[in-house]
Amino acid sequence: MAVDRARRIDRFTGDRANMWVVLGEAALHRPVGGREAHLEQIGHLLQVAEFPQVTLQILPFSSGAYGALGRDFTILDLVDPQLTVVYVEAFTDALYRDAAEDIERYRVAFTKAQVAAASERESLRILEARLRDIG
Repeated sequence: MAVDRARRIDRFTGDRANMWVVLGEAALHRPVGGREAHLEQIGHLLQVAEFPQVTLQILPFSSGAYGALGRDFTILDLVDPQLTVVYVEAFTDALYRDAAEDIERYRVAFTKAQVAAASERESLRILEARLRDIG
């Protein structure tokens, strides 16, 4: 497990990829795998959030509803080959959207989530507070 995590972390220590994540606060309150795993998961988020290629924002409960609530998706902007696709994971399959109008709708939804989310600094505070609450 630690070797797999180290390999994933290595992906973000170079200049090959950038990642911007908006994570709903509810995920921080769902102890998947028990208390120790939960502590480790939040600690890992704090570690990854320090990478210069990663922007992590927490969407707090206080933000209320927003357009993409309950809809997880990933926008992939690839360089080689130059391609943008939206990946939407469903219960039994996954969808890949590459039509320009679909991509634009998801970009708008993501931008609204970014605006509603806490700043990077405040997001770190939320993570640290959650770590203390669990610990």
